[in-house]
Amino acid sequence: MAMMAAALIPLMAMVGGAVDISRVQMVKTRLQQACDAGVLAGRKAVGDGTFDNDAKSRSASFFKANFPTGYQGTSNTSFSPYSNNGGTTVQATASTNIPYVIMDKVYSITGSKAATKKAVTVNCDAKMEVGNSDIMMVLDTTGSMDYSISNGSGGTTTRMASLKAAMKSFNSTLAAAASGTNARIRYGFVPYSGTVNTGKLIYDLNRDYLIGANNLETYNYQSRRAVYKIQTGTSTNSWVETLDPTRWDDYTTSSNCTRFGNNQSTPYIYYSTSYSSTFNPSPSGNPVTSGDTTTTYSYNSWGSPNYNSTYRTCKRNVTQTVKTYTETYNGDLPTATFSHYEYSQVGWPIRSYINTIGSNSATVNVPSEKKGDNIPSRWAGCIEERDTTQTSNPAYNGSSKKITPSSAYDLDIDSAPTNFATKWRPYWPEVTYYRSSGTSSSTSGTKSQTACPQKAQLLSTMSTSAFNTYADSLYSDGGTYHDIGAIWGARLASPDGIFATNVNEAAGNGGYVSRHLIFMTDGQLDTGATYYSAYGVERHDGRVTNDVNNQTERHISRFRAVCDAIKAKGIRLWVIAFATSLNSDMTACASPDSAFVSSDSATLNATFVQIAQSIADLRLSK
Repeated sequence: MAMMAAALIPLMAMVGGAVDISRVQMVKTRLQQACDAGVLAGRKAVGDGTFDNDAKSRSASFFKANFPTGYQGTSNTSFSPYSNNGGTTVQATASTNIPYVIMDKVYSITGSKAATKKAVTVNCDAKMEVGNSDIMMVLDTTGSMDYSISNGSGGTTTRMASLKAAMKSFNSTLAAAASGTNARIRYGFVPYSGTVNTGKLIYDLNRDYLIGANNLETYNYQSRRAVYKIQTGTSTNSWVETLDPTRWDDYTTSSNCTRFGNNQSTPYIYYSTSYSSTFNPSPSGNPVTSGDTTTTYSYNSWGSPNYNSTYRTCKRNVTQTVKTYTETYNGDLPTATFSHYEYSQVGWPIRSYINTIGSNSATVNVPSEKKGDNIPSRWAGCIEERDTTQTSNPAYNGSSKKITPSSAYDLDIDSAPTNFATKWRPYWPEVTYYRSSGTSSSTSGTKSQTACPQKAQLLSTMSTSAFNTYADSLYSDGGTYHDIGAIWGARLASPDGIFATNVNEAAGNGGYVSRHLIFMTDGQLDTGATYYSAYGVERHDGRVTNDVNNQTERHISRFRAVCDAIKAKGIRLWVIAFATSLNSDMTACASPDSAFVSSDSATLNATFVQIAQSIADLRLSK
């Protein structure tokens, strides 16, 4: 018993030490987990590149939730998050004291003086890193983007200014995540309104993809042309009119007779007429189509009595000159004079106009204006879509990996042009007019509303300065056609389309490339029957529908079909409804958990940052 009593104390020390050391290790592990959770939450809350008080508070909250006060009897627990690089990396030190339970009793029995608690300290840090990412931004730059909106802090700004700021925050977030890595981030842009500015991209890729770029083809625009008249000759008719005195017994004085000879036409039938004429015929090949007539009346004579002494004869001379004309549409002849404009569909030669896009100085005169006006124009790069077909239910077919019907070439986001129907056409706002509904031609017309957004850009790496410069170049104008924006966002992001060489360019690090398309709009679809869009003037061209009352529905269905085609290519499709409702069409367009609504400038900024954080890979670096 004495021996057992003597051995009990070292046995207790051995067992107690093991238990207490195990408790210390368990607390340290839990402390490390809480520290990691805190810095991860803090780094995620950094957002615009500042580890501010809100981010620190979020970090502390997550630490406390994972390491409750008094856990396993701990005391004096502390957690101190910080960042030395503006939030790129969030670091922290966490410490606590854990009491010895069994060893404390052993020390009491033996009378030894030793530590009764153990101080535990851990370090942790987290940073946002991003893998190779391609991000195509399809941005609504329509006229409503100039409207004012709350900045989220009691003031106001414009929607366009909000978009530019949010884009820059997005770029800053990803740039910080990629800092110190070899990750490749590329951006592409498709600003849209009623059309898109992709002409230079097409022109540089293959000129033959454009109608008229390499030949003398013409393209039909809803336009106008000047009508000229050319004088080619005159005809002159002269005759003498004699009053029938038996019917007009009041013509008994010379004054009554000459009263009707003062170059005035009279409707009366009491003149008997006999005349002869001479005619100078128009030149051969210029038939008479219209004329200006001049009639001259002059007093002739007051004759001697006729029939009896009561009545005398009243006569007047009549000369009628007709200027004869022929009409022409070119006005090249020196005698041609402008008459009027005729509004109709007109085929204009477009090769010279298209080729102005490759020059900073070349222009062509607007052909719809009369000779001598010499109004210059240059192709800004916006396009009219290739041929399509009227359909109420276009749909993406998973088997063929195309949108049906196949005759809707505008909805084919991958195939290269091979003929007139599948080529793109230059958007020519200076020549475009509309006229009364249902008329094929008219002598009156109105200039169509037009808008050409900023140039689209293929995927490319960009410095912060270059990115900000592009964002600042955006401007607001035009109506809202979601389908044309989505179509060209898909074309520029598709690994299987005409820009596949750019899209599939391998990253230098050889890693996987994630693909994203961000679609941002501040409004619902806003089409117009007389608006000049990528589909022409729909009142007259009728490419999508002959009934302008279902025009909006037709364009929405095309938008939905293109969204499905984008997602089928493995591209994550993010949709942001800014200052508008997130309707079912936008929600259905987006990939799962990828649709957002932003009611003010601050929320839009936060949404862009949230998407950037989701694209990036948040991870612990220690």
